[in-house]
Amino acid sequence: MDQLLPDGIGRTHYVLELPDSVSGVAYQDVAAIAIAMVALSDGEAVELHERAHLLHAAIPEAVHRLIATLPAPDESAYAATNAGEHFAERASSAWSLLRPIVGYCPIGGPAEMLQVAEERVPGTALFLLWYLDQEAFSAHPDRAILRGPAETFAAPSLAPWRPIRAVLRSQHLAGGHFTPWPTPGVRATLALGYQRDRQSTSPLLRWAAPLQLPAVVVAGWLGQ
Repeated sequence: MDQLLPDGIGRTHYVLELPDSVSGVAYQDVAAIAIAMVALSDGEAVELHERAHLLHAAIPEAVHRLIATLPAPDESAYAATNAGEHFAERASSAWSLLRPIVGYCPIGGPAEMLQVAEERVPGTALFLLWYLDQEAFSAHPDRAILRGPAETFAAPSLAPWRPIRAVLRSQHLAGGHFTPWPTPGVRATLALGYQRDRQSTSPLLRWAAPLQLPAVVVAGWLGQ
């Protein structure tokens, strides 16, 4: 995990259970993650999903510019919940192509599985390419098979993805690990809430989202 996406400064904690029977939660305001013990059979995918939420919290505007270029997820997928979940599900969807769940029977080869994943969670290929570029997967047996199709799927959204990759690279340490994400500032927290509500499936939250914008602007003026 530590060679794929940064953790938060509050680190990842394994807990007996979480509210509402969820598998994991990213507490973006304190840059920490909690993962329920019941999720350990697929714990890596859950953790990458939550680490993507921390990335989203660090650069909310860049993430939403990227999401705006992608087709909507399959309506039955968890990624369809909102833009934030779409972004985070891409990270775990890409992982599942490289480390399938034990006992899972694939419906085709790696390229076919990528196509299915991309149709269900558009943008999966962008995270897949990021993983394939890391040392952790330099010798993966499907690396050469997946790279070509992934580049084709990723091409329409490469421009807004580049600044996100640049931010990730800026966190890189020697040896392939990362500096953990700090606690988000006031402006980043407000901007995240604004973007989340603006993209919400709730009409009331979408209507109320612009009311938060003045606070985002003022926090920016104050250097927060």
